Amino acid sequence: MAIVSCCTAFSYSHWNAFINDEMKIVVGCKEHLQDSLTIEEDMRCIIFTNELVGFTDICESSAEFIEASTFSDYHAELYHLVREQFSSEAYSRVIDASAIFIETINQFLMSIKPLTFA
Repeated sequence: MAIVSCCTAFSYSHWNAFINDEMKIVVGCKEHLQDSLTIEEDMRCIIFTNELVGFTDICESSAEFIEASTFSDYHAELYHLVREQFSSEAYSRVIDASAIFIETINQFLMSIKPLTFA
């Protein structure tokens, strides 16, 4: 998450209440290159497991959660998912991000542990 945070907006997903597997977490995700607010209803949902990460067929504004939809496209890491699914401008921002920025975001994420307590 720290590596792609320079081009991605994340949010907690209310769909976590519908997941029947404690090894999965749903996160809202959207390419975000502008300095403006994001609308959570527009975010696509990503499912994280201990082995894979991938976009689902649902979004935050979907009418129902379909567990069977699981992954429409999955990867071993969020970095590779962003590389394939986001624009070339977003990927170039990831490549150009400073190591200090990435380490700062990583330390922040490690201190609040958002994926642990979701």
